[in-house]
Amino acid sequence: MNRKWYHHLNLATGLIMAGSLVGCLGGTAPPPTTPPAMQAAYTAAAETIIAELTRHAPTSTLPSSATPLPSTETSMPATPVAITETPTLTPTLQPTATLEPSPTIPATPTSVALFQDDFSSKAGWVVEKNDRWELGFTDGVYRIHVKIIQAPIWSARSLKYEDVRLEVEATKSAGPADGYYGLVCRHLDGGNYYALVVSPNGDAGIFKKQDGQRTVLQEGALPSSVILPVNATNRVRADCVGNILTLYVNGQKLLEVQDTAFSAGGVGLIAGTRAEKGLEVLFDNFLILEP
Repeated sequence: MNRKWYHHLNLATGLIMAGSLVGCLGGTAPPPTTPPAMQAAYTAAAETIIAELTRHAPTSTLPSSATPLPSTETSMPATPVAITETPTLTPTLQPTATLEPSPTIPATPTSVALFQDDFSSKAGWVVEKNDRWELGFTDGVYRIHVKIIQAPIWSARSLKYEDVRLEVEATKSAGPADGYYGLVCRHLDGGNYYALVVSPNGDAGIFKKQDGQRTVLQEGALPSSVILPVNATNRVRADCVGNILTLYVNGQKLLEVQDTAFSAGGVGLIAGTRAEKGLEVLFDNFLILEP
């Protein structure tokens, strides 16, 4: 506040307080000793000061000790409140239940090789040559050449087996289409054994020779897709397990039969003729395995 207004304010305040004291004492104020002209000037000055003070006075506020009346309205906060948008809830995918594994079918155990021969050693097999047949090694394979008709010629190893699985790769290199070749199991001698054979013309058979007599246990004609063409190599497999004899060619099961004549014996190779002579078969990669 500037000094002019401060001086006027003090003067007005003094006049007001003087009037108040007179009222409080209850008496009649004595006649003013101030000359009338001066009193009129004081009165005019006081009214002017009060008017100016009223015009410039700030809006009065309640004392700090006053308790405001509660408002019935809810005031908006002075500071804007940020409204947070409620996020859209995305459904949480529940984890897919783990399926119980199906019982595992036991895998067929890998057969253990008991013996294998690629015929490079040129040992352990019959080597013989006469005017009826030839057996021996040639160019890394084993060769059986049948020079007569109606003749099964075999070459067996001396070690004997009961249950066994045999495999060999065989190729007809010369001779008639009605010849046959394959594997021998439970070989006792030239008159007692089992033979599991295939023919380039699409025939297959399982026979036994017992006491010198030949008996066909099972035979059949096969589709050409099973037996590869003449002069091609076929993989022949013979399973002799218990009283069951099973023949496979190129991984396909062809024939199966039961017989109880022989339970153990040697194993080997066989090639034979029917109506025509001159059959020549080459064998390679012979295997003896546990069934």
